[in-house]
Amino acid sequence: MYFCKNCGRLAHPGEDRCPKCGAAHIQPAPAATAPTGPAAPQYHPAEDAPEQDVPALGFGSTLGTLVIFAIPLVGFIMMLVWSFSGGPDSARKRLARAYLVRTLIIAVIFALLFLIGALSLAAVSHSLYYALR
Repeated sequence: MYFCKNCGRLAHPGEDRCPKCGAAHIQPAPAATAPTGPAAPQYHPAEDAPEQDVPALGFGSTLGTLVIFAIPLVGFIMMLVWSFSGGPDSARKRLARAYLVRTLIIAVIFALLFLIGALSLAAVSHSLYYALR
């Protein structure tokens, strides 16, 4: 894009005259580009369906999946099965992977809190042992 030399209006490509003042536009010469080397490789998308074309789970399927995830051991096993299976239901796979990541983050947080609590309790009991001695 460029500006009209007469009135300063922004000129769009393909316009031969300025619509405001009627002055003829001088088309800028295209810049000559020198080849910089071999062309970059062109990668084609995978033959699989893109992620945005995957339909979402319905309300009943989502609710049923979340109820299964709420069962302690069965839910964790089903998270693993649905996360790493090659089944056709990729919306359920995404939901299972998200809940698996969430579960692992919560497990790490609880483990850290348990470790901090155990170390604090050990320090307090150790100091009380020597204080009463």
